[in-house]
Amino acid sequence: MRGNNSLILDPGNQFRASDAPPYFIFPNWWRRFIFVILSAEELRLYCCLCTYFDSHSIAYPLRKHLANETGVSEQVIVACLKRLKQLGFILSAKQLIQRTFSEPIKRTVYQRPAPEFTLLQLLSADEIDEDLYPVKYPTVDAKLSEAAVDVGLRRLLGPEKYPIYSYIADRLEKRSILRDALTKSLNRRRNGASIRAS
Repeated sequence: MRGNNSLILDPGNQFRASDAPPYFIFPNWWRRFIFVILSAEELRLYCCLCTYFDSHSIAYPLRKHLANETGVSEQVIVACLKRLKQLGFILSAKQLIQRTFSEPIKRTVYQRPAPEFTLLQLLSADEIDEDLYPVKYPTVDAKLSEAAVDVGLRRLLGPEKYPIYSYIADRLEKRSILRDALTKSLNRRRNGASIRAS
């Protein structure tokens, strides 16, 4: 936002992006739903996992390390990982990891998927509605995250689909447009990745 530099409380005491990389982020417009859909333990684990992901969104920490760093038991970690996978916040599978000076080992590999994938999973699980509100939890103030969600959806849906999506009143039709746009965007990502890999 322009003019925010005039709001700085202590100019010599700012946290700049260059001060402490690497760091993780998730789309700020997810705040409409992420803090109510995920439990405190699930959110803590998701944030912890995000600090492990490399530039390819891949990580393979041990469960005992995740438990140690988040302060919860391995049993809770297993349950949280299962739910994060069900909701589309992570992908996971057993893979062989090639180590530099020794035999490969089999580890669980985690991948942070594209936002489109996560949103499609949340829609399919009826965790969010067509306006990205959490379905099972009352929303205190719908206007709080409106601008951020608007920007995120504009980028995802594009200049052709967003105006149609934003003016439709019928919930099923709106949901269909959103699912279709997310699916097409995810397919473009996958097609681009397969072309680059070949």
